Amino acid sequence: MAIKPPAWCAHAVPDKNKGWVDPKSGELYKSSRFTQAEVDAFHGNVTPAAAPIVQEATQEDVQDMITEGKIQSAMMDMELEDMSKVELEELGRENGVELDRRKSKKSLVQAMKTVLSK
Repeated sequence: MAIKPPAWCAHAVPDKNKGWVDPKSGELYKSSRFTQAEVDAFHGNVTPAAAPIVQEATQEDVQDMITEGKIQSAMMDMELEDMSKVELEELGRENGVELDRRKSKKSLVQAMKTVLSK
């Protein structure tokens, strides 16, 4: 996730050890810690990733992909349960379903599971 300076000091730049500082004077605006990767990304010093090596799929690879699909489905279920009612309603609208927030969160999650499984 990209880091952004606070709105009240939009011209500030990140310092790995200090936080958000004035680019000219070095005055500390807001204390914070960043990784070097976050600072590099903020300044646009991101190195491109190497191209992936393409290999032929074996029977084991196909089975792993099926298993991963089951794992991804379980992860999606957990993500749905972590969402708020408002987020579930927005997700429903994106998928063409109008959810009623007056219902319980459990019923909204179940409705979204049904919609997304189709």
